[in-house]
Amino acid sequence: MIRLFVGSFLADAQALGQELREFAGEIAVTKQVSFKAVPTANLHITYQFLGEVDDNQLATIKERLSKIACQIKAELPIAVTYDTLSAWPSPENARVFVAEPSIKPQALMAVGNLIRQNLQELVVIDLSLERNLVFKPHITLFRMKNLDSEPIYEMALQRFKPISQTIEFVDLIESKGRYSSIMTL
Repeated sequence: MIRLFVGSFLADAQALGQELREFAGEIAVTKQVSFKAVPTANLHITYQFLGEVDDNQLATIKERLSKIACQIKAELPIAVTYDTLSAWPSPENARVFVAEPSIKPQALMAVGNLIRQNLQELVVIDLSLERNLVFKPHITLFRMKNLDSEPIYEMALQRFKPISQTIEFVDLIESKGRYSSIMTL
């Protein structure tokens, strides 16, 4: 079994990754909590989380992605600015802080929705949850556990700067430790 998602990595993210690590380190020390920045190499946007799949499912996923590759490539490159910092599921009980675009480019939504339409019946996740049904473009920046996240969210809001991304590729990505592309469209 292999854990997969379809996404696009954030290119040239070294400076952003350094800022995220520094902020996470400050929070961990001053608040004595488990608050971690997503590793720079793992910064990405997810179009569809697929979950754990076997070899047969993997072959079907690759085949479906190959069939829509031309449609996806026709929309690329896509410029996106993530200018809103959000706490999910809420500022008081956040598990993650994410950067979201306030303006969602039509091409981005078209790519995300096309991928979801073609793969959703193959996913092995709970489709009764809205977050698994609707494409909501975002980049996860921080993960946290069991803490009062609201004061940290307020601190993060003060330091947040918009993140720009030019999406040039869409990848089928293996989700383990350091994420790796197993197919590029």
